[in-house]
Amino acid sequence: MFKLLVWDCCAWSAWQFFQVKDRKGNYRDIPGTWTQYAGYFPLWRLSYSIIPYICMKFEQNGLGFQKLYNIPQGVEVPWLTYQ
Repeated sequence: MFKLLVWDCCAWSAWQFFQVKDRKGNYRDIPGTWTQYAGYFPLWRLSYSIIPYICMKFEQNGLGFQKLYNIPQGVEVPWLTYQ
């Protein structure tokens, strides 16, 4: 259950940053809340499938989730930007 919880939390973290096109062609946040979407919704499936790529990026830079967790507050990781 703990592994499932961690997987779900990572997927939810990715979900928050997806944007979709509106009728005018502009990108905006996904309408509604995440609880309104089933697990088979394509963006939900994408949020789960993107996790291995995030892990791979961390490993390529010599980091893992535990090492990131242990980084002191205020220390910047140059390759991990908000953009």
